[in-house]
Amino acid sequence: MLPCETTVKAIVPSIKSNIAKNLKASGEKQKEIAKVLGVTEAAVSMYISGRRGAVKANRIDATELVRHKEVCKVCRTMQGFCKGVQ
Repeated sequence: MLPCETTVKAIVPSIKSNIAKNLKASGEKQKEIAKVLGVTEAAVSMYISGRRGAVKANRIDATELVRHKEVCKVCRTMQGFCKGVQ
């Protein structure tokens, strides 16, 4: 899988899931969380329940991200994040 695919399919949903859970725990309504994340209320429900975004960033193979010399800005940012959580 290409680095950007890894980011889009695993890392971003994991981050959105954590944000949704934290906002819900803070008392935010799912409708507001959906606006913040730019997703539907159904997606927020899935993030909160763990049906979406359940892969944790530390389970992603960060070395796979690092091997590619030309990666997008998001991937470069996530490389540092993944190295920090391994």
